[in-house]
Amino acid sequence: MKFFRYLYYRLYSWNLRQWGDQDLPQFNALLGVSFLIYLNILALGEVIFVLFSSFLPTFNTFVKIFILIVGYMLLLLNFFLFVYKKKYKEIAERFNNETKTDRNRRSVILWLYVIFSFCVPVLIALLASFRH
Repeated sequence: MKFFRYLYYRLYSWNLRQWGDQDLPQFNALLGVSFLIYLNILALGEVIFVLFSSFLPTFNTFVKIFILIVGYMLLLLNFFLFVYKKKYKEIAERFNNETKTDRNRRSVILWLYVIFSFCVPVLIALLASFRH
């Protein structure tokens, strides 16, 4: 959970620096974190779909609906974890005074996570298309 709080903090602080408070950086960061986690869930859904879709013809519709529902639930959950009752301010205070070394190390980890989150669903989809 600390990782996602830090990811939220970095997105929030970047949005705040770029556009200020009027652009609602707390919600932009919420959407960013939720989208990345959703991509991870989507990758898992793709794996399940590839493995089981040929066995059950109606399974693919179920997986699609389930992934959509999970996405909306994830957004709601993240709202309560990061935004509700101004929790984003607590998160920002917690990470505001990080050292340059910690920031650089965490930045590498965040970038690897972002790249992984975008690449894995695409790779799974490509592999699945070659399979059929």
